[in-house]
Amino acid sequence: MKTKVLKLGDDINTDDIIPVHRSTNPDPEHQKHYVLEHLIGVDTLLQYEVIEAGENFGCGSSREYAPVAIKTAGIKLVRARSFAEIFYRNSINIGLALEIIGESQDNPVVQAIFAAGGLTAFNQQRLQSKISVPQSITASRSMTMAEKMLARASGNDYVQPGEVVFAKVDLAMSHDAIAAPVFELFRANFGEYAQIWDASKVVLVADHFIQVNDIRVDSQATKLYQNMVDFAHHYGCRLFDLVSPGEALGICHVLLPEQGLVHPGMIIAGTDSHSCTYGAFGSFSTGVGTTDMANILATGICGCVSLVRLCLSWGEGYLKI
Repeated sequence: MKTKVLKLGDDINTDDIIPVHRSTNPDPEHQKHYVLEHLIGVDTLLQYEVIEAGENFGCGSSREYAPVAIKTAGIKLVRARSFAEIFYRNSINIGLALEIIGESQDNPVVQAIFAAGGLTAFNQQRLQSKISVPQSITASRSMTMAEKMLARASGNDYVQPGEVVFAKVDLAMSHDAIAAPVFELFRANFGEYAQIWDASKVVLVADHFIQVNDIRVDSQATKLYQNMVDFAHHYGCRLFDLVSPGEALGICHVLLPEQGLVHPGMIIAGTDSHSCTYGAFGSFSTGVGTTDMANILATGICGCVSLVRLCLSWGEGYLKI
């Protein structure tokens, strides 16, 4: 029987994949019906086995719902000319098979995660000393500031663009749209009574879904916020809570620098694609998905940081990146 392949174009973003208003219900069995609903219709993806796309597939949000919903819908492989970095990492972490068209994929860390059955299974085995993190084999080379920070945080002498490493995290941030599923995943995989690696380095912010009910009635949004607050109190994390009903103390990406939590040389992970803005303060910061953050809570290590070098050039009247 011929494999059914869905062909898509360039820049398919995470809101194309799973619309944001579907994300207040994090159940993958619910979300699988709505994958690409605005492009191909509700339930249509369930008829396919492979997705083939162009450049920059999965750009946009760090929400892991996109690859999880694709996998739950029965897709065995996503093939594209290139992938957005956070989507790529999230897919590796949950065991969704990816193929970059025209490129060979030979990365020992990625292979080790796949062989273990995903990032969580890998870290469970690592914490039991059954496996270890593969070391970089990158030869001596000049490095950028970001590469030097990642080499130091991952215990390697040298790293290079395109390489995937495990890096020790100095600060972890999550917000009310994602934090509750993160802690639920942490408990489910590392134990209900497990302690997080360092509560003083975990910051939770109420700022994303707290005003959803001003737009539409959505009890799930309220539940996500309240569960985050409960988890913060239970584990002793730093919490930036509401100052009044529906009013945040501030936006997470503004609050952390304002509160003096971001410093040069730090490795920071946040469950939001805009977390990279902390790089303006001399840190290396990246957005991560639910699985990455749950594993950070358990180990203090960012599961899969992919290094990218931006090459800037002018062409056809605009800046190419």
